[in-house]
Amino acid sequence: MRVQLKHPARLALALAFGFITASAAAAQEPTPEPQPAPAPAPEPAPAPEEPAPQDPAPEKCEVVIDAAGVPINAEPVTVKASFSRDIGQPARAQVASESGVRVLSAEPDAETPLTFTLTLDTSAGNAGDWAIALEGEGGACEGTISVLPASAPPSR
Repeated sequence: MRVQLKHPARLALALAFGFITASAAAAQEPTPEPQPAPAPAPEPAPAPEEPAPQDPAPEKCEVVIDAAGVPINAEPVTVKASFSRDIGQPARAQVASESGVRVLSAEPDAETPLTFTLTLDTSAGNAGDWAIALEGEGGACEGTISVLPASAPPSR
């Protein structure tokens, strides 16, 4: 079926009515309100000021014994103890009291810097790994010394 418009004015009227209806419908749609701007983020709190370090802590000093282990022996045993930094002349050298080892003397080694010769009495020693400490006028050093069990005398 075909619709014929007999009057060109009717066509113009229909088109005008369509435009008016469309624009009126668009005018009735609510206009979106502008969104408020997001609130600015709060400033982060300033970090607390750290006090400047006065003097850095001295590095830890370690004692290294040249022997893999010190045997329990009736006679005094001599070993060399090396340090990782200078501690000056030792005022005191000692091995953990539970070890039963006594330090008889601690003398600077004339040939090797940062090394002392220790003379130890191991006659009452107990086998195991024990703490050893040497303190000097310039600091202290700590380490470990291994006390080995007494070897049995050779059998005949």
